[in-house]
Formats: sequence, C-alpha cells, structure tokens
Amino acid sequence: MSMLEQHGLCGAASGADTRIRILLAEHNASDARLLQEMASRRELELVSLPCLGLALEQLGNQHFDALLLDLSLPDSGGLDALRRVNDRAEIPIIVLTDLTDTDSGIEALLAGAADHLVKERLNSHELVRAVRYAIARHRRIGQLHTLSLQDELTGLYNRRAFMTLGEQQLKIARREDSGVTLAFADLDGLKSINDQCGHTFGDFALKDSAKILKNTFRESDIIARIGGDEFAILWLARTAPSLTVLRTRLEAGIESHRLSETRPYQLSISMGVSHYESGFTESLAEMLSESDRRMYADKRTRRSPIRQDQFITH
Repeated sequence: MSMLEQHGLCGAASGADTRIRILLAEHNASDARLLQEMASRRELELVSLPCLGLALEQLGNQHFDALLLDLSLPDSGGLDALRRVNDRAEIPIIVLTDLTDTDSGIEALLAGAADHLVKERLNSHELVRAVRYAIARHRRIGQLHTLSLQDELTGLYNRRAFMTLGEQQLKIARREDSGVTLAFADLDGLKSINDQCGHTFGDFALKDSAKILKNTFRESDIIARIGGDEFAILWLARTAPSLTVLRTRLEAGIESHRLSETRPYQLSISMGVSHYESGFTESLAEMLSESDRRMYADKRTRRSPIRQDQFITH
C-alpha cells in the first residue's frame, strides 16, 4: 500500500482482477433487470441493490469500479445521495434519471457526478462507454490529486497534504478522546551543504533526511516536508512519547545512513516535539508553532554539526 493509500488520499489498486465491477442502486425491478442484461452482454460484473442504504453498506465492504445511481431512489434524498456516497467511498458516480427528469441529471453533473444517463435512451454500448470513461477520468483525477499532495523531491507528503491530513487526525483524536504528538524536524546546515558541495548534494541531504525520518517513525504517522529544510510528523498518542527514545532512534538512523552512504558532509537533524493530552484545544497551526520553537531550542543547545572542518574532502 502506498503512503497516500495508507491515509486515504487515493484509491487503492483493484489488484490482478481487471474485470469492471459496477454497483447499481435501482429500485425499479424492470430497469434493474434491463441494466443487468446490458452489462452481461458486455462482460461487466454488475451487482444490483434496491436502495441507497444497502449500496452504501456494500461500498464499505467491497471494491467497485463505478456506481450507477438512480436519483429517484426512495431513500436517496436527491442530490444529497452524491454527498453520502462520497463520504463512504472514492468512486465515480453515474446518475440515472427518467426522460421526464433530465434536469436532475444536469444538476448532478454540476454537483460532481461523472456522467448522466437517461434510462429510456440507454443501450449496452452507451452503458459501457459511460462506465469506461467515468473510470478513466476518475483515475486521472486521482493521479493529479496524488501529485498535488506529494513532495516531488522526497516522496513525502507536502505541506498541503500535512495540513489536510493533520486536521483530519485532530478530529479523530477529539472523537476518540486521544492525545496527539507533533514533531518538527529541521535538516541542519542545508545552506552550507549547498554552498560547499553543490545543490545536487543538497537534494541528496533532503532525500536522506526523509528516508531517515520514515525509518524513525511509523508508517501510520503523517510525515511531511513542509518547507525547504523543514519536516513535520503528527501521530495519535494517548501518552507523551519519550524524547530520549525518539532522539536515540533518530540518531541511530543517521548513524546507519552514514555507514551505508558516502557523502561529502555529515548529516544532522534538529527536532522539537510537543504533546497534547486528550481534550486539547490547540489548533494545528499552534501545534506547529510550538514544536518549531522547541526545534530551534534543540538546535541551539546542540553543537552544530555542519561546520567547515566537518565537510569530507577526497
């Protein structure tokens, strides 16, 4: 599972089975049978359910590539059905309407539906075209979304992703009556590395730092590069972490990297950590600010390892 899939920011791949699986929410039995016949003629796997509630339950339990949604379902709530589906799953929605209600289909498109099909005009060719187009478009949007949330150099989340996921994490913490911990890390002496060794090695230092942080923290923790040489890590924690243990793990990662990689500099990372018990009222921005302050205090109390005499010459 990729980093973005781990935190629910993009859909996971459907695996080796390449068959298209469609979920149909349709209360009219005749229409459901007709759509089932169209799908079978095109070798599409279609699961039909008579109400939105059951469809939402299935979306939570199984993988589907697309949803065919009749907006006139008794429990759909009209266009509110799109919101309810999007809250449950990342899936392209193709709305179905009767010939007498095409306005609802247009409104659904404006509200984010992938396509609109009029049942009286539908045939198997049109069904397959709409489904394949909706799936392709959905995947492309997902790829663009992934690129917009990922730091290109390090592969970590970027600041935008950190703020988005961080706010979600704080909501979860409040709901579960949990505390949270935020660590702010800074690559020491990046400017000196760039000046003395060149920007290529500056990029290496950033990528090396990202790798070390990923090995120091857990896969479930939110790790991001939020600035030029700045990183932030956020995780749920009912008790305050041991700063000594965190620092020891970080230094062990740095030492392991030093032994395995040949670089013309010695890597060092300063870190500040702030913990907030359950019932916290601080915002994510306030947490970042406090951890940033503690990081600079850590940097001042530690001897700066990026000095002229510590660059390695050959």
